[in-house]
Amino acid sequence: MKSAEEAKRIKLGEKQSIVRLELAWTRDAKRFADDREVLSELVPPDTIETLTLQGYSSISFPSWMMSIATYLPHLRDVTLRDLPSCNVLPPLGQLPNLESLSIGGMDNIRKIDGGFYGGRSAFPRLRGFDISRMECLEEWNAEDGLNDLAFPELRKLSINHCFFLRFKVCWPPAMHVTIDSSDQILLSSWENRDHVSASSSTATTSLHVKCCEVPLHQWSLLRHLPCLEDLKITDCSDLTCISTDLLQCISSLKILTVKYCKNGIVSLPERLGDLTSLTQLVLRDCSGIKSLPESIQQLRSLRRLVIRDCPELVQWCKSEENKIKLAHIREIVCACQSIHYNVLYLHWLLLFVILAYIGSILSYMS
Repeated sequence: MKSAEEAKRIKLGEKQSIVRLELAWTRDAKRFADDREVLSELVPPDTIETLTLQGYSSISFPSWMMSIATYLPHLRDVTLRDLPSCNVLPPLGQLPNLESLSIGGMDNIRKIDGGFYGGRSAFPRLRGFDISRMECLEEWNAEDGLNDLAFPELRKLSINHCFFLRFKVCWPPAMHVTIDSSDQILLSSWENRDHVSASSSTATTSLHVKCCEVPLHQWSLLRHLPCLEDLKITDCSDLTCISTDLLQCISSLKILTVKYCKNGIVSLPERLGDLTSLTQLVLRDCSGIKSLPESIQQLRSLRRLVIRDCPELVQWCKSEENKIKLAHIREIVCACQSIHYNVLYLHWLLLFVILAYIGSILSYMS
């Protein structure tokens, strides 16, 4: 686009057959026309179901974006990506049919508040919400009452590389939450606990924490997840837990998975036994862990223990003394994948040699 007039001549709003639209600018490229002026002339038809906006460099949005629910009521999928200067989010919460939302690379957004919700009963059909690379985002704080009826259908919430983000009030009531490289979220201690809606505090049953440097005993967030059943910890550095009650706050936990924690983690929490509902424990590729805590014997509900690629821990499990400590566990799987791969390689090599030998005999006989 060399001018807003050129965008106007497209008459995008008249093209009623369009259901999927992507508007993309080359980031940091020389502009012939102001992005906001161009976008103001590119009002999509109301048939649009999928909208992607990428590389937009203006500070604010034109009026149709700030009244998006009126202009595009059929939107089901929205992506806002690499909008470095924009300092405001449109009221996407009022889109009545929105099911999937992805926001990333908006470096000038510092706060998510009521303007994003647009009012009560926000995001009525949203099922998946991904927010990433919001490097200056510090606070998610919707006004009292906005969270009560918001996100009733949310299933998956993913937050990654939001280094400074904390929740002042409860997060959206998603069943499955992933937190990746966003340590401050784990330190969140929701204010005004009496106003936290029951749905928000009990909806999350699955949490996956990736690439975290904060030690486990500082994960205040766990105090607000009383119905958590599945916790995955991937590539984290410290599972020490000196708090006497933190693990008791997630005593509903049934599955605990710790994997790819090669650096720093040398043991599991001593108070592991507080997870009285735990039925499955999986440890994978955690070479620093050499033994299980004594409290493993308190996990009377534990039915399955899986240990893979933890060489010293595998050896620990094989000792007669430690077998007694694990006698109450119905299924124990201890193995090193590298050994399996070597054995498999030898089997294939042997088969190749045999086939080559048979081939040479048949060749000689012919």
